[in-house]
Amino acid sequence: MKILMIAPTPFSAGRGTHLRILHEAIGLQKKGHQITIVTYHIGDTPAELVAAGVRIVRIPRLLFWYAKREAGPDWQKIPLDILLCATAIRVATSEKPDIIHGHLHEGVAVGWLVRTILFWQKMKLVGDFHGTFVGEMTAHGYLKNSFLKKIFQQKEKVIHKMPDRVCTSMSDLAVSIGKDRSDVVLVVSDASTVLLPAISSSEKQIVRLKYKIPDNAIVVLYTGGFTKDKGIDVLVSCARMLSGDGLHWIFAGFSEKGFPKTDLPAELLVQIISPLSENTLTDLLLLADIAVDPKQDYVGQGSGKLMNYMNAGLPTVCFDSNANRDVLGEKMRPLLANGEEEFTKIIRLLAQDSLLRGTFASLSKERSKLFSWEESCAKLEKLYE
Repeated sequence: MKILMIAPTPFSAGRGTHLRILHEAIGLQKKGHQITIVTYHIGDTPAELVAAGVRIVRIPRLLFWYAKREAGPDWQKIPLDILLCATAIRVATSEKPDIIHGHLHEGVAVGWLVRTILFWQKMKLVGDFHGTFVGEMTAHGYLKNSFLKKIFQQKEKVIHKMPDRVCTSMSDLAVSIGKDRSDVVLVVSDASTVLLPAISSSEKQIVRLKYKIPDNAIVVLYTGGFTKDKGIDVLVSCARMLSGDGLHWIFAGFSEKGFPKTDLPAELLVQIISPLSENTLTDLLLLADIAVDPKQDYVGQGSGKLMNYMNAGLPTVCFDSNANRDVLGEKMRPLLANGEEEFTKIIRLLAQDSLLRGTFASLSKERSKLFSWEESCAKLEKLYE
């Protein structure tokens, strides 16, 4: 089939949403489909995407000053999405795709417009929702006016009804969207995005020395955005409470505003790595002892980083939510925290007990085998059919 993917984002900036788009496109291309991605004028073009034969078409650089790569809403995205719609119409007219695959709520809305304007081509629309539209805007400080929030909630419900078929990365989001539709919403899970080599304990020590990790230090790793909606403020607070435990914290990711300015105790061992490359991410996953994801449920987003943590065999501490329970499974429920105080307590318990870390490391590695991009793309293929 010919698939036109619409990505209303600066693809690719190497974060969760982009990695899902990337691996779905590569996986479907490998299955023999022809994938074209229409996206913003900024972003990197991953070499593996080019190698797979996936085509990227970018909108005109009319908003030449727009350079925002981090996640989150921006009113300037309105003209960008208008340009995205015009570009998608041009591509759809020439390539005549069988399926329009819209990512995120904006991508679905653009896809619906393209399908409606080019109605004689009889293209089908698949919606791929990565989170809640209103939840993300609220998390980034928008929609403080209750009336405006209600308007956007209604818009969100309308967008949920636009596609012929819908998929999402989380079961609770599937249930929520399903309330606005008469058909079943398919859960297409994320999977690990990093291929990790098997290394010995001595080789692991070499990697730790590369990043100047003190001997016998317990490394707590966070990878992701340095923004409030990702829970970075909660994590910094936890680190501050654990400042006397001798932990070595690594915050690796990206934010246009940089790491939050905060007063951290002098005895707290903190290493900030930004931006985060794929090679560096591989190293960090190999050298870490504990992983953390402080994103909270109200944001309404999935968390692909959990897949990387589990694939690396890292005991992962996160907040208790349906999405995290689905990923970690029943055996790792003790790592799910209810509140900041319990989040801190679980990290401390893992840091103090090597046997406990080893037990959850084995469970994590085993659990990660249940998720693969090959299986997820097979589900998408059936959805297309």
